[in-house]
Amino acid sequence: SFPGAYANSSFLNPRTMSLVAAALVLLALAAFHSSSETIDHSAPIAAGSNTANLGASNSESSSKSITYGEEHMEIVGSPKEAHVHEYNKVRYFDKPDKMTPMISKGPNLFNQDMGGLHLFEEVCVTNNMDALRWTPMETSLRGLVYFTGDQDILDNEKRCVPCKDTKGLEGWDSASPEEAVLGHKCGMNGLHAMFASSVGDWSECISREENMKLMEEYGQTQSPLDVDTVHLFTQPTFLLQFNVLDTEVSMFDMLMTYLPHWQYFRDNNEFPFDSVISHSLEGCLSHNHHWFCEILHQINAFGPAKEIPWESDEKTLYCFKQLFYNEVGYQRNLDKDDLVTKDLLGEFREILFRKFALSRRRNHHASQKAAAEQGESEGSNDEYTKIIFYDNKLSEKT
Repeated sequence: SFPGAYANSSFLNPRTMSLVAAALVLLALAAFHSSSETIDHSAPIAAGSNTANLGASNSESSSKSITYGEEHMEIVGSPKEAHVHEYNKVRYFDKPDKMTPMISKGPNLFNQDMGGLHLFEEVCVTNNMDALRWTPMETSLRGLVYFTGDQDILDNEKRCVPCKDTKGLEGWDSASPEEAVLGHKCGMNGLHAMFASSVGDWSECISREENMKLMEEYGQTQSPLDVDTVHLFTQPTFLLQFNVLDTEVSMFDMLMTYLPHWQYFRDNNEFPFDSVISHSLEGCLSHNHHWFCEILHQINAFGPAKEIPWESDEKTLYCFKQLFYNEVGYQRNLDKDDLVTKDLLGEFREILFRKFALSRRRNHHASQKAAAEQGESEGSNDEYTKIIFYDNKLSEKT
């Protein structure tokens, strides 16, 4: 029969069976070895890698190849694109000329129903270094690099020189006597405008000897001056600036402008920016315990936005796709109707009393009397934190 004939064939003689067994062993060994070198086709191929050597042994592999099965990748001969890196919504340019061209826009009021908060697009921010040497010192001044293709502005050799003074300017289009001297707009209160076609053009412009002397004369020396690298923040950012050394100025120049917007963001449960940057005081929203920073922290002034840490390299320029500017001094005199209202100040005050566990007026005198009866020194419980609001108009609004 067929089975008997198959069993009696020479195919399954002892010699043949031993060869088959040996072949199966070899196939198993080969399969195990190849599985340890399986190529993950979803893995990235490094620029400059030698894909022809993927199957070669370690002793024969080129230094340009990728060894799979290990957490290792070597890149040889970095291409031009390697000069631009992006991490956590920030693009890092190791040379200004690697940046893509930018054209600035704004400022535009973020909320047409209330002033003070402006939105700029594609701009860079600098610090006024001379202000730190003034008497008294000033920590709230910033420079704004505004990029334009307007040839009339670009032909102006003083386009990159900030105006001497921006106090009293109530908006971007406010006229200043210095415009006739420098040939360009001065900016806004607390924000000195400079114009250029690119970061490289701005850096070259301010490095000219005549412009350097003019900035020094005006007390407007900016930092950085010699730009090596650029950090471009792609998410909307809030520019927090205030005078660290002046309590009254910090409260009225910054906070009273921002409070109406803060209330609007809270009521709508949405803040329009993802990050906050401040060169007025390092770590204001994280670890610094300056009184003004404590207030901002306790009222959750910026919602879930994260603070951008300072860059230690003074040759790095910070630029922003979208920058929110809280106009310094806009509501200093509380003269903008229906913005800082009595209800708003009441809500703000209530949060501070609750967060700082302060005594209410209704039990303040009782606590003083109890302390006196216990023989404690007068005022021993009242020498820590005090919050006082002065209303010089006694109106129903403030």
